[in-house]
Amino acid sequence: CDSTVVAIRFIDLSMLLKLHITQNNDWQGGIHFYGYDRSAYNVAKCAIIWEIAKFARNAEFPNDQSSYMKYVHAIMQVWFSSTWTFETEHIFHEAISEALRSRTEFENDESVENILLHWLHSPGVTIDVARLMWMEAREYRQLSKAGSILDLNDRLAVLEYELTGSVTIPREESLTGSTVMFDCPDEIDNRNNLESIFDCVDMETIILRANTSQSTLFNAVEDILLDGIEHFVGRALRREVDVTLYQYENIDDCLGNIQQIVPDVIYWGNLPDFYTPRAFHNIARNCSTSGTRHVAYSLNWPRFVFGTHMADYPDHEIQLALDVNESIRDIFSDALGMSDRIRLPIPTDPAAVVTHELCARYYIEW
Repeated sequence: CDSTVVAIRFIDLSMLLKLHITQNNDWQGGIHFYGYDRSAYNVAKCAIIWEIAKFARNAEFPNDQSSYMKYVHAIMQVWFSSTWTFETEHIFHEAISEALRSRTEFENDESVENILLHWLHSPGVTIDVARLMWMEAREYRQLSKAGSILDLNDRLAVLEYELTGSVTIPREESLTGSTVMFDCPDEIDNRNNLESIFDCVDMETIILRANTSQSTLFNAVEDILLDGIEHFVGRALRREVDVTLYQYENIDDCLGNIQQIVPDVIYWGNLPDFYTPRAFHNIARNCSTSGTRHVAYSLNWPRFVFGTHMADYPDHEIQLALDVNESIRDIFSDALGMSDRIRLPIPTDPAAVVTHELCARYYIEW
């Protein structure tokens, strides 16, 4: 088990929702996660989520799993929902105060602090304003997923989410709007109100969960994310994970700090796509120690491998690729029970489908 984990451009804490600890002789009993991101908004939001997770440690009932579920639901709403219960809003403000008190000098970046202070002094967002802003962000800019769904109950649940943005909200609860989503400083323009919880979990996993639990697709997504957050909060409660978050303007400015941490592993995401191989390796060396391992991936690699795009083939071979992909997709979909839940073939750009199939064949060449 890697006890010191660094994630560059971590975006959010989703990698901790599936944290699996395998102990070995060198393990000291906990993982310290250091997250670095250029977005002050991401850092501020995740700092709040981490503070809420830590509240479970200080609860009067730390060993009663059901008692800290209010913190699990609060994290779910702060993270994903356009509306909150008043209990979540109360927990949110407590978490802001704690985040401002607990941040170290190095963490105390002015842009992050400004966002936290803005949220602390925010008068809140009314439910009417939240509904209006949610729909304004989506008007003419996002196609509904409901048209691809067969079951009536599934369609109604998805449409309700698409119209309200509400997640894990009991119908009888009084609601307020999400401060995190709809009340940010004017200079913050990188929050994405077009995000959907359906983008957080792959469709195969959603359908498998829905079929197993006999629930709607929307409830399946909720349950999957809630399970991950409960797992994360449980790790925090047992002090098996600790989190420190930093905001940076230039990656070079934090390399020395990362090296002083003595990281066991560094997750780079797709950062190598933005550098030449030589430049990226220099960056990696400058923040590593002798035992540091590195994990990264590329999204741009198909641009450099012949055979990954339709333009690389004569017309008759393009049709062959389409036919093969259609056959594979149908078999795969039927095996997962997708044909009982969604319309097949799924409406999408044929070029994207073929490119996906070609990339699966040629990625080893990269």
